[in-house]
Amino acid sequence: MKKEMLDDALALFRKMPERNVVSWNAKISGYSQMGYNEEAVNLFVEMLREGMPPNDSTFPCAIGAVANIAALGMGRSFHGSAVKFLG
Repeated sequence: MKKEMLDDALALFRKMPERNVVSWNAKISGYSQMGYNEEAVNLFVEMLREGMPPNDSTFPCAIGAVANIAALGMGRSFHGSAVKFLG
């Protein structure tokens, strides 16, 4: 998938009247799988700020993206969120 297609998908995502955890996970996963790890991390943070609770499918992509950009502090924070939300 090309970066332009990811950008088009993000534009559509932004226009969605209601976003659920599945739509968030799809965007985070897409960016992470394509190597756009900073964008994936930013989407995860945005998801949390908007009050959308992550699920067990969210964290592998978010934590993988954090690991790929070597953000240890943020990785610890994401791990803490996983413990908080998933128990």
